[in-house]
Amino acid sequence: MNITKKLLKNLLKIMKVTGFYVTAEGDPSVRINPIEWKILGNFYFDNQEELESFRKDLKNTFTNLCGEIFIVETFEERLSTEIKFEN
Repeated sequence: MNITKKLLKNLLKIMKVTGFYVTAEGDPSVRINPIEWKILGNFYFDNQEELESFRKDLKNTFTNLCGEIFIVETFEERLSTEIKFEN
């Protein structure tokens, strides 16, 4: 019975992210427009450290590919920020 409780407790800790925004701000002074990609899908992380590691890898991938500095945020983070600004 203890194994079942422990398993259930660990399953409840899993974080679900429904997608990521990957954004480069651009530079309007030299006519480089901002650009944003949406990465769709359900992503599951065991803890915040695992999420941050994935976010860092995603940011590095886009930075290496495009030569820009990117911001990576989850759909949930963007939504919570938008809700705060609306209130």
